[in-house]
Amino acid sequence: MWERVPARVLAARARAILTVDVRASLRTCPAPILYMVGSHDRVVPRRNAEVILRELPTVQMETIEGPHLAMYTNPVAAATAITGFMRIQAPNSHPPSFE
Repeated sequence: MWERVPARVLAARARAILTVDVRASLRTCPAPILYMVGSHDRVVPRRNAEVILRELPTVQMETIEGPHLAMYTNPVAAATAITGFMRIQAPNSHPPSFE
């Protein structure tokens, strides 16, 4: 997948990511948030999740087995985490099961 993205585009995206600070927006977000973390993510440091939880303790964090972008490499675990989160948010609805 990455070989199709030019290096200059990846570099520009990395620079942009390093300058983003949305902590103020996070603190005022009225929507429930699910933050999924790859268990072996070497791109996004674990401390980012700690910052998010410190800013908004109501964030639900789920760790998915896999690297960065674990939701693509482990889609069943990602779908299970998402549907579990949806069930908590809307307990009377019936999202599909991926188990």
